[in-house]
Amino acid sequence: MRAILAALAGLGIVAMLHDARAEPLGAPAASYEVVKNHIEVEVKHGGSYLESREVVYKVLTEAGAQALRQVTLTYTQGFQTYQIGEAYTLKADGTRVYIDPHNIMNGYGASTSPGYEDLMTMTVIFPNLEVGDEIVLTTVFAQTVPWFGDEYSEVFQFSRQFEARDVTLALTAPSDMPMQIDALRMQEAQPEILNGKKRWVWKFQNTSPSPAESSAVDEFDTGPRVVVSSFPDYKSFAEVYAGMLKGRADATPEIRELANRDGIETMIL
Repeated sequence: MRAILAALAGLGIVAMLHDARAEPLGAPAASYEVVKNHIEVEVKHGGSYLESREVVYKVLTEAGAQALRQVTLTYTQGFQTYQIGEAYTLKADGTRVYIDPHNIMNGYGASTSPGYEDLMTMTVIFPNLEVGDEIVLTTVFAQTVPWFGDEYSEVFQFSRQFEARDVTLALTAPSDMPMQIDALRMQEAQPEILNGKKRWVWKFQNTSPSPAESSAVDEFDTGPRVVVSSFPDYKSFAEVYAGMLKGRADATPEIRELANRDGIETMIL
């Protein structure tokens, strides 16, 4: 399973996958606390899936407030959808400050260059966020068109650099859709089968956050994670990926014409 993920990264495909990490990117260690992170995934035949989340983060430092004032969600138009259910700030006195729809900005991803217009973002702005406040965000993400044939693969990674009180990951899939699962440092319940579906549940809690150490191995190798895939083996993954690339490197008639004109036809296979 780890080798499959390494292959995806090496081929540059990870950027297309839904980011299922539990923590905002770029936040300093111990700058906020994960009060709640509940993830519910429903996998369907054919590899599509629906993923709902409820996350609550508590601001512990000004650096944490800075990191949490903007939360960006990314999806690929035509393959994925993202919807925001609730978004509000819970002040220390219990007051809820709901986010105005005008504070949710829609845009493009890392690039607006040709070929990247389908990468979309939604940025939720939590104004006037202070130390001691909590942000609450519920979302529904859908992978409507699977990336890899009719297969499902996803990575859930949780950082040990932040205190986490209540992290729960639940995954449901058709019972006749075998899953390969690699879980590390997670509390796993006994899977259940009901009405033709199989359900797994993992929990994680971290009461003693530890900052990253220099020269340490990648946190993915030793930290809490769950990797799930319906690929039965590496051969099946290679076959699906080879099919995706078939014909992509073939020279087009236009390229062949240019090669003939410049006398470099022998360079084209």
